[in-house]
Amino acid sequence: MGGLWPAWVVYPIVVEEEESDVHDSLLTLNRHLENHDWMAELGIDDPWVIKIKPRPIRQFSTTSGAWLFFWLGSFISTIIVGIAWLKPRYSTLEWYDAEMILPVVLFYSLPFLGTIALASRLQKKVAAKMGTRIGGIIPIMLPFPYFPWPFGVISIPTAPRMDDITWDDRHRLGLVSLVGPAVLLVSGLIFVLIGLYLTPQNTVLNAMPIRLEFSLFPQALGTLLLGGEGYLLASSWSHPLALAGQGLMLMGWISLLPFPGLPGNRILVAELGLNATRSTGTQIALFLATCITGLMFGAFTGHQFWTFLTMLGALSILISGADTSSPRILDDIKPSRDSSTLSVSHIIFLSLLLALPAEYPTAEVVDWDAGLEWEVPQLVEVEINSSENISIFVKSRALITREWSIQGWSGTADWNLSWECGGDKLAISEVCSGQVMPLQSSEIIIIVNSPENVVGATGIELQLWFEDEDVGAASIIQIIPELPVVATSQYWNWDGNHLAPRICAELSVDSKAPIGNVTLAAGDGGDSKLWSLENTTRIALEPEEVGGLVEVCAIGANGAIHLLNSGELSSRLLPVIEWTGDDGSSWSAALAIASTSSNLLSNGLAVTVDDSHSLFQSGQHLLLGEQDTRCDLDSSPRLPAGDNTSWAWDLSLREQGLLPHLENGAINLTLPESGWLHICDGGLMPHESWRIAPTSRQELALTTWDGGLIDVWVSNSSDTINRTWELPVSDALVRTHGDGIPNVSIDGTTANLSLLASDSSFRATVIWLQVEADGKVLFNVASWSLGVGT
Repeated sequence: MGGLWPAWVVYPIVVEEEESDVHDSLLTLNRHLENHDWMAELGIDDPWVIKIKPRPIRQFSTTSGAWLFFWLGSFISTIIVGIAWLKPRYSTLEWYDAEMILPVVLFYSLPFLGTIALASRLQKKVAAKMGTRIGGIIPIMLPFPYFPWPFGVISIPTAPRMDDITWDDRHRLGLVSLVGPAVLLVSGLIFVLIGLYLTPQNTVLNAMPIRLEFSLFPQALGTLLLGGEGYLLASSWSHPLALAGQGLMLMGWISLLPFPGLPGNRILVAELGLNATRSTGTQIALFLATCITGLMFGAFTGHQFWTFLTMLGALSILISGADTSSPRILDDIKPSRDSSTLSVSHIIFLSLLLALPAEYPTAEVVDWDAGLEWEVPQLVEVEINSSENISIFVKSRALITREWSIQGWSGTADWNLSWECGGDKLAISEVCSGQVMPLQSSEIIIIVNSPENVVGATGIELQLWFEDEDVGAASIIQIIPELPVVATSQYWNWDGNHLAPRICAELSVDSKAPIGNVTLAAGDGGDSKLWSLENTTRIALEPEEVGGLVEVCAIGANGAIHLLNSGELSSRLLPVIEWTGDDGSSWSAALAIASTSSNLLSNGLAVTVDDSHSLFQSGQHLLLGEQDTRCDLDSSPRLPAGDNTSWAWDLSLREQGLLPHLENGAINLTLPESGWLHICDGGLMPHESWRIAPTSRQELALTTWDGGLIDVWVSNSSDTINRTWELPVSDALVRTHGDGIPNVSIDGTTANLSLLASDSSFRATVIWLQVEADGKVLFNVASWSLGVGT
């Protein structure tokens, strides 16, 4: 036959009417020709064709020096990445310390490279037993920490390439190609499981670790043996042996992929035949499968491992997928044994499935020191005259042990609140502290003793301050008695008006409460003289219509807001909310106002404050904010700019800080014309707070004369009352309110009052100043009869 190399059509030898096996004859012929550096290749004709070709020579030309360079370089490379792997846990050690080097060498470098060497030796021995000489594996080093591939070795090709080796038949090609990946996968799985077992469940981290997301099978086994949280922790600071196992399994899995040049492609050729594998249909199917699989794993949007692998596989299929000259098989016609084919197919499929890498084989654990998560109930109902527990859960997503502390403020004596903290019982205002282990949670218990009586019982707001490693946050728990109708807070909400004050309270209405009525009464049980419900005398409550909450508002007489917290003078001054149900049940409570009735005046200009100022003292912590602003226990307030004898501070520019030692000099303090100024004293709740009101009068700036209470008293006599006060200005205007007969005169800064009652009734009198925005100062006198005295 014609051609570059001699070829003959051959027929099987017939001996005693039996044809000889052409494949065995070919193998015998090649054993003879091998000594002469020739080889015979079998093809199909009528019936067979033999082509004689020269056998490749000098393929095994890699020198001992080259082998030593690659293996020694890989050994050093694995030590480098192993040290980088352990460094987050051993930040106090240097890289050359024995405590760092020995674990890396013993549990990473030696197992990792030793297994690769074992795979190389075994596949050489298996090939030799089948009459084929192959080269050993040469590890290609990656001598720097690269978190998508933190193994120090990037590839493990053989020298020479196994595709360039001459193979007698497909069976030998497939079996030898399977040895290396099998050794890597099995050894890697064993190392991963042992490494997970040796990994501690808690460690000290000082830098961001790299998490290993193990392949499917070891991940399932690790989760089963260690539990979900235990596996997550172990994979976040895995033992070096687990790192070695992960690297071996990834290399073994990649080796089984059907990309040209990899063992998986040679196994595919062994099963399908060279021509079938290199056919256009097969290559298109492989290319599409590679691209689709890569996209499913986020090849171009996710982990760089998949990006590199998808591009490598797709390019190798496009460039070398149709090359029928590689691998070189002398007897491509002889099929693999049926049993072997079935067995190899199952092994390849199961290996690819069970060793399937995670979507992110490696990941930087950016939340390794994440803050704590607090689960705080917003609303809790407690039975009256009972003791119950409220649970607060603190959860950690971090990989380190975190310190926490919690403190509370309730502002009421009717409720007795305390912490159950580490076996001790602490007052709610004391600090309860503890630790949360990595990925664990802790329960913090508040012991709540509710009021004994229904009358006077109200809900409260428990203010909480959490600290997580010196980072603080605030929260509120609304605690209310489990009653048909009850106020959610012990305070009225006041609109800030002195002349016609409007106060509102929120009532919690149980869905099973009977229909009833809300009225307003005086603290002594009589009718309220100074307060009345807004636009009505009673409010009908139908639980199905109000939806759980209802707002009740009252309008007060001029100046009545100053009497709201003066119950010690007389209970008649206090408005009491009363609810009476159709079934005879009832509830009532006298509420107070939470904020002061006076405003802090400001004209937006600087005011000189020294140690004689009535409001400000040395070292006070000032905070500008809103009405509900709480003191930031996590802050570190600093002194304003100054030279130790004079200072200047504009709170519009810096909202909080410390006042200097005013004994050494004054400070020029500037406040905006709106907002709230709070004084903090180390607790969450401000020690004192004022609403800031505008004024055009510089001399009244940074004073609380607007709404400032001058005097208040109750009397039970028709005798004339004479009193005198000093005012901050000399041009105050007089305003009288109520049913008394006041005679008021102002002489400069002196105010004189002569009050004559029209009868001998019980009477309340309030004196206060009001400063208008235009600078007018009003001297208000309100005197009201509360009925017949007792």
